[in-house]
Amino acid sequence: MKTISKNDLVKLLESTTTEELTIISRSEAKMNKTNNPFYHKEGSSWVADHLVEKEAESTYDFGGSYEKRVNEALVADGSTATFESEGLKWGSWLVKGKVIEHNGKLYVRCYVKNGVATRYSYFVDGRPATDSELESIKEYSPEHKESAKQSEAGLLVGKQIIPNNVDFDNIVSISFDGEDYEIS
Repeated sequence: MKTISKNDLVKLLESTTTEELTIISRSEAKMNKTNNPFYHKEGSSWVADHLVEKEAESTYDFGGSYEKRVNEALVADGSTATFESEGLKWGSWLVKGKVIEHNGKLYVRCYVKNGVATRYSYFVDGRPATDSELESIKEYSPEHKESAKQSEAGLLVGKQIIPNNVDFDNIVSISFDGEDYEIS
């Protein structure tokens, strides 16, 4: 595995013609806090008692236009290509369709591949979560929301294009063009 800087990764992503990336990322798990056994309340705030992290490994589609991807999915589903993207809700393109910059942080823009399962692992305070902890994590994890705009255009939930913006700081490894990289 090659170790590269964030700037080197930006350059590689800008120059690649690959349409597929495999990313292993690790970040704090998003969970609802009310009555969650991993949190306690102090005043009006919920405070973490334990660091709960989620590691995700998946192969993603990469590059291109979100709007074009949604319209291609609509046409493939027998509908008319009528979807118009509102653009990024936050940040700006550092590399159009590939890398987003927001408040000094960098994100890889990729898309969940239909039919490709993501492997998830959970950790509590750095160690693998126990079965009972996994049950609590699942219970307090928010559900994925469908895209109302894609639904309005006629794209059913299982066929929607799901963008994923992966924080460079959370990337454990990224693989494309036959190479595996970790970021220093």
